[in-house]
Amino acid sequence: MGRAEAADWAPVKGDLVVDTAVRGEPVGEVTGVDGIEVTLRPLSGGKPWRTTSYRPAELRDKLRAKLAEVNRRFLPGSAG
Repeated sequence: MGRAEAADWAPVKGDLVVDTAVRGEPVGEVTGVDGIEVTLRPLSGGKPWRTTSYRPAELRDKLRAKLAEVNRRFLPGSAG
């Protein structure tokens, strides 16, 4: 997605987005939108967080996040 397309994009509930303000750029599911701020929920559940610095999740971001969740659930000693 180019810059012009990203500028026209606005997230809605259920979208997966990348929080670019956090190291490691975690992927979260949008649970709320308040102007330019979004509330995200970790894919594994847990405590939601808010951010104003985000971008749409690309396929590789979604796959990485889902694989990390599977690893957390099924591999002994995996921390997330």
